[in-house]
Amino acid sequence: MHIHHLPAEILTLIFLLTESRDLLQCALVCKHWTGLALDIKWKYHAVGLADLLHVLEPNQNVYHIEETPTYPGWPLVNDLRSKTWRLKIKTPHDLSHFIYIEELSLSVETPLFPELRALQFPNQYHPAYDFLAGTTLKQLVVNLLPVRIHSSWGISTVTLDGIASRSPHIEEITILSSEFPVDFGVFSQLRKLYNGGFFSVTSWTLLCAGCPLLEWLCLWPMNDVRVSPEQDVYIESLRTSLVMGPKPATQTLPVLRYLDIHGVWHESFLLYVFITTRMPELRELNADFTHLPSEEGHALVSILLERSEKLMKLKFNNEDFNWAALAPFSQLHDLELLGTIDTFTEETLVPVVKSLPNILRLVIDSKTWRIGRSKPALNRTILTIIAEKCQSIRELKIPLNARLPLCEDEEPTSSVGFRRLGLLTLDPLHIDPNTMQQFAKWLAGLCPSLHRLKTDVFHWDSTPRHGLGARNHTEEEMEQKDEVMNYFYEEQETLREESTSLGSSD
Repeated sequence: MHIHHLPAEILTLIFLLTESRDLLQCALVCKHWTGLALDIKWKYHAVGLADLLHVLEPNQNVYHIEETPTYPGWPLVNDLRSKTWRLKIKTPHDLSHFIYIEELSLSVETPLFPELRALQFPNQYHPAYDFLAGTTLKQLVVNLLPVRIHSSWGISTVTLDGIASRSPHIEEITILSSEFPVDFGVFSQLRKLYNGGFFSVTSWTLLCAGCPLLEWLCLWPMNDVRVSPEQDVYIESLRTSLVMGPKPATQTLPVLRYLDIHGVWHESFLLYVFITTRMPELRELNADFTHLPSEEGHALVSILLERSEKLMKLKFNNEDFNWAALAPFSQLHDLELLGTIDTFTEETLVPVVKSLPNILRLVIDSKTWRIGRSKPALNRTILTIIAEKCQSIRELKIPLNARLPLCEDEEPTSSVGFRRLGLLTLDPLHIDPNTMQQFAKWLAGLCPSLHRLKTDVFHWDSTPRHGLGARNHTEEEMEQKDEVMNYFYEEQETLREESTSLGSSD
């Protein structure tokens, strides 16, 4: 069978496995291939500038404006650029290639890429590219580091105001890195923002004022968040007001549903955000309060409880926190607590567990930065309490001290046990080799429907250690980790066989 006679379904599968650059060559074969190849290209690949120019002349690296109108391949390139939805500017030399296309764009009535939806600058951005942006643009990915792109332009310190004026309907922005302030308030239709660069209190204020449609926000600043001396004085007054009760919020993100503030070392910025801003539709919060004093952390929790009543998923990071303060968040479906292992006690955790009847995922973790892997205070009792109070839970991660032998009254009963738990992670697990099989049998009775058990056995080291990876596992610990899991699955299978046998006899 000739390749031109292959069914469209087969060609589509072939094109799905084809490199982005080669798809453009396939698009030049015939009209039938053009439609199929471009459909794959536009949906699954970002068109690179070098790829597009490669169609003009595969062996040529420099192009001239006077050559392109007469070149036979240009009508096909013209067709490609009119259908391009995603464009990626990957390397500095792309800009020199684009100089002549910018001139050509002045001679056409429509924008150079009239249907462009997404524009990406993963390495660097310069205002010279602004002519690419049009009213159809929805997504923007940029790197705003100061890079010498062309000798005649020097070092660029840029903003995105030019793109904002040309593309008023942008809904999603990703800032890979930046050392320049960006006024996101000029993007009034913005719905999703990831910022991995410069950010400040002023940036937050402008964002709240100009982006009422913002639904998703992630701040992972490359450098520390900037707070001016004047702003620091104002924030200190807010800090003082926490003692007497927080002041009313002065700004709102009315439809924000997801907020992730991570890697922010300036606690003043966190105080400013949560004290001054209402987020009534917030559903998911990942907050890094690592350096925030415990009392202020408790005050911010109270503010969250009052202003974000619809919160369903919370990830909370703090080194010195009384976790019982989170008990009022009874509506949560997903809770992740990251702190020093010393703060995870029955006294601080049981009030939280008892208030979460609808929880689906609970993570209690001590492996974050600057947090040691010392001896867990939690024993088997906490698992029994969680099984009893959290009937809907499907995923659980917890540090556990299982060194002591089982007592008779600790045996699981038919009325207490995890019925829906699919994944259980015990990290770290402290256990005595002589009681491993006994513990595995007890755990199998408590978790009859468990699909997967993960353990990280650590023997307690009385020497204080801190930091990620406090020490490597010993060979003995690795062997005991495997033994615990093997014992568990064997006991679980034995219980299932006994249950089946009893059912058959009835």
